[in-house]
Amino acid sequence: MRQVVEVAADVAQHPPVLGQLGARGHQRLHRLAPAPRRPAR
Repeated sequence: MRQVVEVAADVAQHPPVLGQLGARGHQRLHRLAPAPRRPAR
């Protein structure tokens, strides 16, 4: 689960990264680990 931890840490350090990644990145993050800040609707 190192990837999930790394992604979570990266997002925590760089919140704006979500906007840069776009829809593809958003879905990818949800596949790796659901974000508690932005729960799936």
